[in-house]
Amino acid sequence: MICNNCNFNNDDNAVFCSKCGKKLNNQKSYGIGKKPYKNQKDECNPSEYNYNFKKKPQNKKAKKTINKLLIVAELAALVIIIFLLKDLFNQGNNKVSDIDDKKGGVYYETKKDTESETELEQDENVYDNNDEDINQESNNDTYTENNIDNDTEDDDYSDSNSSSISMNYVDYSNTQNYLNYSSQSDFATFYADGYSFGYPKNFFNYAEETDYGYRLTADNGGSLTVAVYPRHSSMQVKDQLESLYREKFDELYYTETVLHKYDSDENYGRFIVSGFLDSDKSAGVYTLYNVYEDKIETYSLINTIHGYEKEELNHANYILDTVYRTVSFSKSSYLPRSYNQFINEDMGQKK
Repeated sequence: MICNNCNFNNDDNAVFCSKCGKKLNNQKSYGIGKKPYKNQKDECNPSEYNYNFKKKPQNKKAKKTINKLLIVAELAALVIIIFLLKDLFNQGNNKVSDIDDKKGGVYYETKKDTESETELEQDENVYDNNDEDINQESNNDTYTENNIDNDTEDDDYSDSNSSSISMNYVDYSNTQNYLNYSSQSDFATFYADGYSFGYPKNFFNYAEETDYGYRLTADNGGSLTVAVYPRHSSMQVKDQLESLYREKFDELYYTETVLHKYDSDENYGRFIVSGFLDSDKSAGVYTLYNVYEDKIETYSLINTIHGYEKEELNHANYILDTVYRTVSFSKSSYLPRSYNQFINEDMGQKK
């Protein structure tokens, strides 16, 4: 032990200096010029080491942004899943798509080519008198079930049994002048058992009562046939609808579908086809069918158009439009309109 007073080197365990007698500091020496360590931890410099004693601070703002992006992504994925499920549900629905807005096939451009999105009358009932060389259409562009037999069994409407009847404004002396028809007053209404239909006055020459309806014929080849007959077929409503549709579609030349739909909820279907009676387009044909579980409603109008002038054909189209609106089971939303309204695309008054 070194004495601080005289620098005499005493024994390590000495309390007093053996030379001068001064009391010794009873502590170890750490070497000349060195101070004792305070605490090893106090001298530690963490920066001298490769590892860290504290966690790095996190960027809370970035973390919140990432969380928001994840939430948005999850919501987007949910929306896509809902959309896909809805699409699958619609595809699984048993209804045949409406094509009410599709134009009919017997068009003569008497009006502008603009149609109402909701009304069938706007884009039907117009004859085409051009001589364009088109083969008869018998394709299945609008046919949904190609494998259905055309056999409609005992529900196939037959009018082999008919008898002449008297009907107002129907006379053998009538002549067919389309220009005579410009307003609702130019049409008469016939009331049958449970339904009614309109027809042009002083136009048809003969009237017949058939097994299930009526037929009016004109000397120029025009005719109006209306019938409601019971449905006894063992076929499903949808199958018979398709069978009748295919049959009537194939009967005409240059045929187009104006309407074709089936309502699975109501188990009811309807179609409208238009075309020409022959390849020369001598007469335009417009046919409607409603098929229910217990009955079938139908009407068909044939107007001779070959050789008529444009203005006459405009009035022939007006007759077609008016008959459609006056047949009680046509489901038209509008009352009959005037010729001026028709030619100016004024839909007229709703029922």
